[in-house]
Amino acid sequence: MASFKIAIIGAGSIGFTKKLFTDIVSVPELRDVEFALTDLSEHNLAMIKSILDRIVEANKLPTRVTATIDRRKALEGARYIISCVRVGGLEAYADDIRIPLKYGVDQCVGDTICAGGILYGQRNIPVILDFCKDIREVAEPGAKFLNYANPMAMNTWAAIEYGKVDTVGLCHGVQHGAEQIAEILGAGKASSTTSAPASTTRHGSSISASTAVRSARTNSSPPSRRIPSFQSRRSFGSTC
Repeated sequence: MASFKIAIIGAGSIGFTKKLFTDIVSVPELRDVEFALTDLSEHNLAMIKSILDRIVEANKLPTRVTATIDRRKALEGARYIISCVRVGGLEAYADDIRIPLKYGVDQCVGDTICAGGILYGQRNIPVILDFCKDIREVAEPGAKFLNYANPMAMNTWAAIEYGKVDTVGLCHGVQHGAEQIAEILGAGKASSTTSAPASTTRHGSSISASTAVRSARTNSSPPSRRIPSFQSRRSFGSTC
């Protein structure tokens, strides 16, 4: 029996899910758990489950991996829920760029802030609130929701204020931003370090996905991490 369950919504975002999984299980205390994967795409679910099963087998981990298109079943009894969904897919995202551009708003990315981010948020927030409803009803009492999808701040605010779920927002832009600033200043990558490379909470502090889970369990400092040795022979692009 696994010590607790981590559910991943939008697990069909194969690149994100594989990296999240390897990051988390690199912490010894987080290996004896169940990962419950859920997604709208049975095809993508089958692919990512196969990849994670191979990682588990190659590294002789005690980790259990399950997959289902029934979101509530995946969330049932989960202590941590990670969302890496792209609501509307790339087709809707194209409109987040195209529509503002028609009116002279040329955005850098358009999925986090500005007009495109607002459009994306309008699609996301109703879905996020559905996730929160399920978390309140079927997840472990006091479960934490880790939002790893844009618009990160909007999703996180909605989940906290209206979803009434304890939520942390994750974003990989923290470490990339530090590298870009160092490059502009001529400091180089070697001179730039971040104490927390993978996420940002609503309070402004930064932590990794594995640290977010571990920190909720203990007050100890995060351990050094060793990534499992398995490498997939194929390269998959992320849909998130």
